[in-house]
Amino acid sequence: MKQTLREPYVWIFAAFLCLYTGSETTVGGWSVSFLLVERHANRAVVGYVASGLDEHRFWGGLAAGRLFFGQLSPTIGLRIEKHLVHIFIFVAVVLELLVLFVPSFLTNSVCIGFVGFVLGPLYPISLSIATKLLPPPIHLTALATMSSSASIGSALFPFLAGVIANSTSVKAIEPMVLILLSGMAGLWFLFPSRFQS
Repeated sequence: MKQTLREPYVWIFAAFLCLYTGSETTVGGWSVSFLLVERHANRAVVGYVASGLDEHRFWGGLAAGRLFFGQLSPTIGLRIEKHLVHIFIFVAVVLELLVLFVPSFLTNSVCIGFVGFVLGPLYPISLSIATKLLPPPIHLTALATMSSSASIGSALFPFLAGVIANSTSVKAIEPMVLILLSGMAGLWFLFPSRFQS
């Protein structure tokens, strides 16, 4: 475990996955509230957006993106994987900006589904890259540390979103998600694009 905790990439991966699961669960957990309050969505319809038919659209998109790109990831190599993550985060930021600034339930609903689709592959790609960059003897403890950090993010950030939403408005959740995505992008720049000899 000492060797794992001395490895800088473990900490960067842990921070990245903490922000990742925080953004994922915040979008998935708060999108319905955002659409109800800010977009005055029909209560009979909005429940489907976070899952797949609207509430389900986010989680369905996440699962589809994870399945599609998760199968592709091991075959494309470190450099392409690294750049794909930057592209996916950029697309997620653009989609979240559309949700924030375009006052349309339909547009927001579709964007939320696509946010799920582009965020979905980030977890398996992260794990794939971690196993390529980290020494094999620490894989198990490193992945456990990273997964624990991801669990913290999935509990902490939706809670903070609730505190922020209660003290200001639900609209404040979108900027919070954008901050999380920006933090992820910044951390991702710290990883190499190719193996060091």
